[in-house]
Amino acid sequence: MHGDPPPDMVGGVLSLWKSLSVTAAFVGAMIGGLVMEHTGSRSATVGALIWCGLPGAIMWIAIQHTNTPRPERL
Repeated sequence: MHGDPPPDMVGGVLSLWKSLSVTAAFVGAMIGGLVMEHTGSRSATVGALIWCGLPGAIMWIAIQHTNTPRPERL
C-alpha cells in the first residue's frame, strides 16, 4: 500500500470530475441540438448525445457511488 492521499485532495479531484461530467453532458446536448438543426435527423442527434453524454453520466454515477457510504448488505 502506498500512502493515501489527503482527504481534501480526494474531495477536490471528485468535485473536478463531477463538474467535468456535467460539462460533458451539457456539451453533448448542445452538439446534439446543433446536429439536429443542421441535418434534421434524429438518429444523428441521439448518436451525438450518447457519445458525449454517456461518459459524463457514467462518471457522475461512479462518483455518486464513491461519495455515499453504502448500507452493508449480503
